[in-house]
Amino acid sequence: MTTTDIIRQSNLIALTGGIGSGKSVVQRILTALGYPVYDCDSRARALMAPPAITASLADAFGYGIFDSRGSLDRRGLASIVFSDPDSLDRLNSITHAAVRADLNRWASGHCRHGIAFVETAILYQSGIDKMVGRVWEVTAPRDIRISRISIRNGWTTGEITARIDIQDSFIATDPYPAAHRKPYRPEQSTLMEETFLFVTEVIGTVAAAISGIRLAATKRFDWFGAYTIGLVTACGGGTLRDVLLDIPVFWMQTWWYLAVTALSLVTVMVFRSFLVSRDRILFIFDSIGLALFCVIGIQKSLAIGYPMWVASCMGIITGAFGGVLRDLLINEEPLIFRKDIYATACLAGCISYWLAGEMGASYMWQGLTCAIVIIGIRILTLRYNLSLPTLAPVKPEELNKRHH
Repeated sequence: MTTTDIIRQSNLIALTGGIGSGKSVVQRILTALGYPVYDCDSRARALMAPPAITASLADAFGYGIFDSRGSLDRRGLASIVFSDPDSLDRLNSITHAAVRADLNRWASGHCRHGIAFVETAILYQSGIDKMVGRVWEVTAPRDIRISRISIRNGWTTGEITARIDIQDSFIATDPYPAAHRKPYRPEQSTLMEETFLFVTEVIGTVAAAISGIRLAATKRFDWFGAYTIGLVTACGGGTLRDVLLDIPVFWMQTWWYLAVTALSLVTVMVFRSFLVSRDRILFIFDSIGLALFCVIGIQKSLAIGYPMWVASCMGIITGAFGGVLRDLLINEEPLIFRKDIYATACLAGCISYWLAGEMGASYMWQGLTCAIVIIGIRILTLRYNLSLPTLAPVKPEELNKRHH
């Protein structure tokens, strides 16, 4: 490790802990609160794909670590390195420099406006401890960790204990206990951002679920059918986003999305005469869900290290795709494919998010700006009957004129 690839960021906090300790749960909480989080595991997997890295891995461990398609057999490689410290050192020497360089680029942008986090299980051996201002360590009893990993990964007890032992030996060699284990007390502005971003996700889920349930009610769906449509509307876009980003699907990590959708169903049932009979109610809730989910998609993508153009695509998918699934399930032409300005409003919101960041705005104000732009465009669309040009088919008389 050279000194040129280490830049300490005082606003960067390391989130560490052994496998199965629960640090991924803490990471998801931080992401839901709007904090950017760099996931070392996810980025390391992406960084191991380039030819230069795969060639180094083949030289170090042989071509047996690749399957018949040439893809890296990660479990096979793990069985080698986590049973032999020398093999693990060789792997780390290949991957750590690439991860540190990637983290430097990511942190230089995300630490400008506030606090950011980096999640890693091998903080000190990777050299990332010298790049952060503070360390948060997540722990859990050993038996609970073994149970979690067994259920989640399907590994044998021997594989689990080998992985835990070697990772815990890393954490135990903390050379900076006093400097890094100070309690962190966020400023009032940070608490405001936490509250804003958490409320954003809750309101977005409620708005999207109500828009789906309300439309299902107009089609005379039963309770279960309406609940299903509401859940698909609220979670469909985020599910596709997480699958594309190759990260755990968000609603499978906590039960409250299901509960919020159920609460939305009860709300529609109680206020049925108000919510179902008025056409503009669907427009209002759909616009709110579209805007807030777009913000969530952008911030989640940026949090795991993707550039703004990818985050914009994920924001549009998060905001719009749930509505596409809703319309398809109830046999309606998807709103995104009509003349109505829908995904275009998301694109404008993504641009405004980026511009606000370039002007030095905080994450809260970036998200608020994006949401206001999207909702504002949707309101103007309704007020002035705005629409995008359509691709109209060529009329027969026009074809005849061209032939003559």
